[in-house]
Amino acid sequence: MTQATATSTPFDLDRLAAPAALDAGALGERRRAALEAFRSAGLPGPRDEAWRFTSLAPIARGSFAPAPRPDAATFAAVERRAAEALGAAWRGPRLVVVNGWAAAVDAGDADGLTFGGLADALAREPALADLLRDVAPEAGALAALNAGAFTDGALLRVGPGAALPDPVVVVLATAAGDEPLLALPRVVVALERGAQATVIELHLALEPGATPAPRVVHDGLTQVHVGQGARLDLVVAQLQDDDGVRVHGHHARVERDGGLGLTLVQLGGRLVREDLRLLLDGEGAEARVGGLYLAGDGQHVDDHVWMEHARPHGTSAQLFKGVVGGAGRAVFDGQVHVREDAQKTSAQQTNRNLLLSPQAAVNTNPRLTIHADDVKCSHGATIGQLDEDALFYLRARGLDRDVARALLTRAFAAEVVDALPAAAAWVGDLVKARLTALTEVPA
Repeated sequence: MTQATATSTPFDLDRLAAPAALDAGALGERRRAALEAFRSAGLPGPRDEAWRFTSLAPIARGSFAPAPRPDAATFAAVERRAAEALGAAWRGPRLVVVNGWAAAVDAGDADGLTFGGLADALAREPALADLLRDVAPEAGALAALNAGAFTDGALLRVGPGAALPDPVVVVLATAAGDEPLLALPRVVVALERGAQATVIELHLALEPGATPAPRVVHDGLTQVHVGQGARLDLVVAQLQDDDGVRVHGHHARVERDGGLGLTLVQLGGRLVREDLRLLLDGEGAEARVGGLYLAGDGQHVDDHVWMEHARPHGTSAQLFKGVVGGAGRAVFDGQVHVREDAQKTSAQQTNRNLLLSPQAAVNTNPRLTIHADDVKCSHGATIGQLDEDALFYLRARGLDRDVARALLTRAFAAEVVDALPAAAAWVGDLVKARLTALTEVPA
């Protein structure tokens, strides 16, 4: 590629510096090719169909340097905040990643578990690079940027038949520095044949107060492989982050008779984008996905979901719910694609949204593309407000308006929250607190 074909970006890619283990061999070649693909494409804009409701202008107007490795005090601050949020769940294998750099807290000693910082793992065992699957071009430019420039992250592999007794926690945090920063973490989760595990991926930020421009851009990617007959429960919790920009992708492949349960909880942020791509690549594969997104004043949450059925007898179920207050904005774009060979597929996709103010807005677009003729597939979406009759009923029994609104809003969200694994019960407390703030009516 000549310099003339490159597209300008707000990221100072000439300052990229990754550990040597990431730039060696075939992995290094793939990284260089992905980075060139991003340089050619640049940031997606309003003409890109997948970004027509989400503007990256706050990033495009800035200048962001690749984040250097944080100091020990920053890692310790993130660890304290994560421990406070997780409570009893902060007891098993766990790893903290800040601005794309890993620092081990406790790798644990469970049988069959390989777990630690990604760069260190690849330096010790270069063959583990085979777990880092190529990122498809259709995943977009920001996925290509991560594929070409990620600095570190986490690697988690569960061996054949192993069942982990405790949840594994990966904390992905951002921390502002002296200049605007670009954080590029990569997470790899691989369960081999018959393995079982629960993984909690916690996103949080150590940010300054309200700032006119983002101080940190998080561009992350988690790759998941669920082997034959394996079962993974993955909980992704993104804590409120008013000032950051957080773009993250979860790309999962499920083999024959494997099962993936994924719950995504987003508590708001200046700009939060999730690109979820799931491939059911074996007969009898199953994926059940729940999502809850919240947005208030000055916040924008965008979820894009691609569910691909490639083999017969696959089952998928999606339930995404959104609560938007103030002048918040949310986007849901969901696609279920059933290939010609994927007969006997069962797929459901539902998106429901609750608007708490006249200024709140949601754009939703669930859809199906079916090339097989023996399937059971459905999809639908709703956007509405709190039931005035229900509000009147509660207020007539002595509840004030704020309490009544909060109760009804929690009931709306409960279908997703109540389905969380026991190890993630703490997420419900965070959701409750955030919903209370969203439903408060100004005096």
